[in-house]
Amino acid sequence: PSGTSWLPLPFWLYGVPMALFGDSLFVARAVAVLLGAASSVLVWGAAKVLGFSERAALGGALAAVLLPYGAWLSAATVPEAPTAALLLFGCVCLVRPEAKLRAWGGVALGAACFCRYEAWPPALVFGVLTVLDAWRTRSRALALAAVFATLPIALWLLHGVVRHGDALFFVARVQQYRSALGGPTSGWTSAAWQTLSSIVRFEPELFAVTAVALGLSLRQGQSPFGPTAWRPLGALGALVLFLVAADATGGSATHHPERSLLPVFWFLAL
Repeated sequence: PSGTSWLPLPFWLYGVPMALFGDSLFVARAVAVLLGAASSVLVWGAAKVLGFSERAALGGALAAVLLPYGAWLSAATVPEAPTAALLLFGCVCLVRPEAKLRAWGGVALGAACFCRYEAWPPALVFGVLTVLDAWRTRSRALALAAVFATLPIALWLLHGVVRHGDALFFVARVQQYRSALGGPTSGWTSAAWQTLSSIVRFEPELFAVTAVALGLSLRQGQSPFGPTAWRPLGALGALVLFLVAADATGGSATHHPERSLLPVFWFLAL
């Protein structure tokens, strides 16, 4: 709707209420708070998918949204919180084989792909793993879940061809905008260090608690990871690699780039 390289779903999430109730900052803030609340429920749902007890799921969801970045972005009039919650929920659905649940995960990731570009790599990982599962089990329902996750990417690339004459029109626009603002382009080593260190620097308490809890679990011989836990870790790892590549090539966010790590922070909270 904006005619820019920004993805469309946030415009509809905010634009419809503004069309009904007026385009004031109060309406925007009300929408942001409602979306933040819905995001916390989705984080709780992700915990339940992972097999948490009621108490642990509630604790994980509260920890996620009470983190400094979780609280801030859940109230800000930008779509980072709902995008992170959708992305997190879709990624954790990879640990379970049920076709219906995997389909909901695909829908969640597809919606995230219409909000932010950093959702694309996890959605592609989800699609590949789900197609492999569908091939092994001969399940058409699982194949449909993969379509739900990746179809928005194909539609946006097609939009680029039809409307802009270039499937990747948004890459050039982001790079030009960052360059016009004087944003530096980091080398690959610098970009990797900056992105990985951001996980620690911007939520040090969370990282410390997670490291201690993980160490205690392993010391007691109780691995917190199930046999399929590598799947959401791989999907979120694809997100981190994407952020590294964007920073190295001049296509990263021009302000607060660490906000894109919110789904990683929330996964650590769980």
